[in-house]
Amino acid sequence: MLEVGSWCLLTPPVEEDEKIEVGVVEVHPSLNRVAYATRSRHDRSQDLGKTKIIIHDYDHNTNTNNSNDNDNGHIVSSFSLRELNKRINEFRTKSHFCTMAASAAAHSRSQAEILHSLATTPPSTMPFTVQMLGAVQRISFLSRDAIRCVVPSGYVRDEPSRMQRLMIGFRRCAVVVSVFHLKQQDQDSCARGVQVMAYIGPDDLDESESDEKARKRQPSSYPVPISENILAYGCYDGGVRFYDFIRRKQGQCRERV
Repeated sequence: MLEVGSWCLLTPPVEEDEKIEVGVVEVHPSLNRVAYATRSRHDRSQDLGKTKIIIHDYDHNTNTNNSNDNDNGHIVSSFSLRELNKRINEFRTKSHFCTMAASAAAHSRSQAEILHSLATTPPSTMPFTVQMLGAVQRISFLSRDAIRCVVPSGYVRDEPSRMQRLMIGFRRCAVVVSVFHLKQQDQDSCARGVQVMAYIGPDDLDESESDEKARKRQPSSYPVPISENILAYGCYDGGVRFYDFIRRKQGQCRERV
C-alpha cells in the first residue's frame, strides 16, 4: 500500500518512440499493482484497437525522492484492445453453440441431430468490432486478494490464486478476463495469454435492442462482485441480476421492491 506522501513514477511501454498517454487507471486495493489503459498520443486515426490494457507492479520505495531511478517495477501483463475484441467474439460464439446444444439435449434430440443443428444454424451473435466496443471506461481487479477487500468474510477462499482477473467496462457492456503473468525476460513482447470468462451486455452493440423485454434486461450499472465468482448488476427493468462467470450463467433476477 502507498503511504501518505509517497509516490511512484511508472513508465508505460513505448513502441517506435511513440509518446503514450494513460487514460483509465485502477489501483489494486491490497497490492502494489495498478491496471491502466494507454494509447498513442500521436495516433490521429482514432484506432481504438491500438489501446493497450496493462497490469503493472511497482515498488514505491524505489522512486521516492529519486526521479532518476529506472527501477519502477515490471509489467505483469499487457494486451491490446484488438486482441481482447478477438477473444470476446470467440467467447460469445462458443457460448452461443453451448446454449444451442444444451437446449437441444433438453428436448431429447440425438447427438446427430444436435450436430446437424449446430452446423446448419447460423449464429445469432454478430461479431463485434473494436469501434463497437468503444473506449475503455473502467477497470477493476477481480482476483481473490482484491475481492476480499470489498465482500464479507467467507465469500472468498483463503488460498492464494495465481490467476489475475480483471473486469473491463465499456459504454454498453462489461467483460471479465483472466490474464497470465509475463516472465521478466518477456516484458518486451505483448502477452497473448488473455482469456474471456464473462460477457455482460447486449448481443448487438451497434443497434438498439428490438425486443423491448430483452432491452430492459440489459445492464444499467457497472457489475460489482458479491462473492468470488458472482457479479451483481442493475438492469433497465429495475431488477438486479447476477452472473456466475465460472458456470457462465445468469442467475435469478431479483425485482425492485
